[in-house]
Amino acid sequence: MNVQVEYEAAPEELATAVRANFPAPAIRWAVAGVWLLLALLCLAAGSVLFAIAALIACLIQVQNITVVAKKLAARAAQRQAGPTSVAMTDQEAVIRTVSGELRFPWTSVTRATDTPLAWSVLVKRPGGAPVSATVLKTAFTDAQAAEVTAALTRLTKAKVKVRRSNATGVASGAPTR
Repeated sequence: MNVQVEYEAAPEELATAVRANFPAPAIRWAVAGVWLLLALLCLAAGSVLFAIAALIACLIQVQNITVVAKKLAARAAQRQAGPTSVAMTDQEAVIRTVSGELRFPWTSVTRATDTPLAWSVLVKRPGGAPVSATVLKTAFTDAQAAEVTAALTRLTKAKVKVRRSNATGVASGAPTR
């Protein structure tokens, strides 16, 4: 594989791509519902303090549903927006953005997510914190996108996920080029 692409990453596109990586809203609302059910069961059993604690946990979950995904998406968009250069070979990938260069061998990827809008990877750095990177698919040709997707699925040590889009207003399926 020898893929080289340059593109301008818009903050809105990056934010939408990052939000697409979050679990489906139905799952998150189900967790909130379980907390609410637990609060009702505790109240019915006469344990008011446990019911209050479960209700607080439910409210925290609801807050997380609405706020956390937006905040994390905005941070990633600020960090990775602007001119972006991506070079991928069979051995390594190099992603250059305004905030710097991320060069990593494929063996250091611990998690990869393939969504209709982007590929996201989590790279373990020796002696440091893991670093995430998001590469938008819109600049890639169909052949290049197929090569990158095939390379990600061949990663043996990484947890690889292929997701439909969970972001509001984003259609599931292949990106429009």
